[in-house]
Amino acid sequence: MLFSCEGKNIHDKNTRGIIEFQTIEYSYADSLDSYFLHYKTDSVLDRATIAMLIPKTNEEYIIFYNLTVKTDQQPYFQYLYNSLINNVGSDSSLGMPFLGLSNLVDGEIAESYFIDAYWIFKDDKLILCTSYNKEDFPRLESLYEHFCKGKELKNKDFYE
Repeated sequence: MLFSCEGKNIHDKNTRGIIEFQTIEYSYADSLDSYFLHYKTDSVLDRATIAMLIPKTNEEYIIFYNLTVKTDQQPYFQYLYNSLINNVGSDSSLGMPFLGLSNLVDGEIAESYFIDAYWIFKDDKLILCTSYNKEDFPRLESLYEHFCKGKELKNKDFYE
């Protein structure tokens, strides 16, 4: 594992196979480590756990991004990221962590993120239109202007 959280019981797996975290008083690395320990491809992450595992600072993003570097850790990244993308439109509690991620992503993750954001907001623009502000989410301005203000989207080919 990347990180150690020996002696810290911050998880519980209920009988339905849903991983639920009992507390978020631990570091981001500890939370990811616990997630790794209980990750199974048939597990379902509850929305509170997804929100907790989405990085909120540059330091957390570096840890998150490093999951893409090692081949044995890429499934963890993919599962976590896909869990967010598949649930953000249906759950407003994931909206702010998703919007906040726009400030952190770069490289190939940024490209994927902004394409995913386009399709999420195309289907459900409520989160974007009610939570967006330019100071907090400047990189989402063109999507906000398009979906919430009806303006033509520049570089539309990028998203489709």
